[in-house]
Amino acid sequence: MPSINAKDFLLASKRSEIANLEALLMTGELVNNIRQLVHMLQRERGLTNVFLASEGKRFKTQRLEQIELCRRTECVLRERLAKVDLGNAYPFGSVRLYTRIAYVLHGLDSLAEIREQALQLRIKVKEFTRLMSELIAGLLSVVFEAADNSTDPDITRALVSMFNFMQGKEFAGQERAWGASGFAAGHFETEDKQKT
Repeated sequence: MPSINAKDFLLASKRSEIANLEALLMTGELVNNIRQLVHMLQRERGLTNVFLASEGKRFKTQRLEQIELCRRTECVLRERLAKVDLGNAYPFGSVRLYTRIAYVLHGLDSLAEIREQALQLRIKVKEFTRLMSELIAGLLSVVFEAADNSTDPDITRALVSMFNFMQGKEFAGQERAWGASGFAAGHFETEDKQKT
């Protein structure tokens, strides 16, 4: 007869509780890093829209400074993600969470080329805004999946509230970005008027 007793299950329970708390801490730190990066990318998107719409005449220096802030914030997020033990994925992640993170990392990897195209004025405001908005949407989806993964109802509610706040801020940010590019260009296209 196998030798198993209550003490073994009690120890397993404590190990599971510690693992859940560590995953909760990692999730909170990840969401905070994403929140900061989303804010930085939103500012970059707005500055770059004005830069592009003014054909490089406005916000060149501010844009470059903002890109540097974005890079630093991105570096912090990547350092956080590097701490995830992918060999022991559970309990931190789920299939959807890891898929969303992979999508975001792919988007972040393409930022250097997008920024270079903007610097050389080889990308249109609409395309730049679309690409940045897709990246930000990807980051927001990571926050949503993190909330969905949480095992604590209070933390889940807080993460869902954070997601909704960030999503509302993103909608307002897109509107500001379109508005700023229209003012910088000196006119609004009919299609753009519906976005502001």
